[in-house]
Amino acid sequence: MNIEDMKAPFTIEMLIDIADTQLLVFGDHNLIVRPHMDFIGGVEVFAGNDIVLCCMSDEEMKDDDYTLKTLLERLSHFDENDVLFYTGKEKRQFQIGFIESDEDFVEVLSSSEIDFR
Repeated sequence: MNIEDMKAPFTIEMLIDIADTQLLVFGDHNLIVRPHMDFIGGVEVFAGNDIVLCCMSDEEMKDDDYTLKTLLERLSHFDENDVLFYTGKEKRQFQIGFIESDEDFVEVLSSSEIDFR
């Protein structure tokens, strides 16, 4: 294994810190996935045996009320040391984030930070 391939486990605590800071700086926003993703063929982010977030189309995520605030509420039910990972049909690159008022994408979590299982 190359040293470049080694990464520290990405935990619930780390995601809470990021989401909390972004909520303070940017306010609450609907979460989206880039590149765009459909529900069928999408991915799910887990911690332990429980789903943290389903990555779907922008509309589906809005319908399911995925925002920074609801993400933080959901994360509060997990152990802070739980490690995040994602599942899906195949390993893929994606980012979860939101669009800021000036139309810039702000990343909350990237697939490169968590393991595929």
